[in-house]
Amino acid sequence: DVPELLPWRAGAAVALLRTGRRREAEALAGDLLVQAEEAAAPYPLAVALRTVATAAPTRDPFTSLRRAHGLASVVPDHRLAAQIDTDLAGLLLLVPAGASVAQAVTLLRRAEAFAAQEGLWPLHGRIGRLLDRAGERPLPLQGEALARLTVAERRVARLAAQGLTNRQIAEHLSVTVKAVEWHLSRVYRKLAIGSRAGLEGILETDAARRSSA
Repeated sequence: DVPELLPWRAGAAVALLRTGRRREAEALAGDLLVQAEEAAAPYPLAVALRTVATAAPTRDPFTSLRRAHGLASVVPDHRLAAQIDTDLAGLLLLVPAGASVAQAVTLLRRAEAFAAQEGLWPLHGRIGRLLDRAGERPLPLQGEALARLTVAERRVARLAAQGLTNRQIAEHLSVTVKAVEWHLSRVYRKLAIGSRAGLEGILETDAARRSSA
């Protein structure tokens, strides 16, 4: 009955659903929502509504997720917000309407940006599959994309992020300007960015992640 225990109960409801115990899952999800309503706190209520939408879909998942989406906007938990955005987008893609698809893509792009920044592969993978269904191209995880850079590409990228021109990079590495341009074009393609303007933030995030590991 303590609000802090609600996320654990949410996990239990989903686990029951995945093991085929649907009735038990629905009952636990319903009980979870009742207690969350009594707690009257945005975070446990958002978690409970998301759980009900997943484990008890007969309770109108659209209404549950839209309400959870509104609550998540005032809760300082970006991961929960991204999960709810993804869940809601998945439902919207089941509705054959252009406006619903556009709304779903907006939700997915916001969740995708967070998942990519935090390196959340399972969530990012799910978002990618939903974007494919919507006819959109998903962006690669920054960590995955950086891992695909060659040593030469990484050197060029770091120098470019520091503000050096292509000619200065070429002189520093003792290569031709065309070689620098070729490496940068491959870096942009692998990182799904359009110019060197996006390099600094990506490389800084990667460096911070490595230093904290």
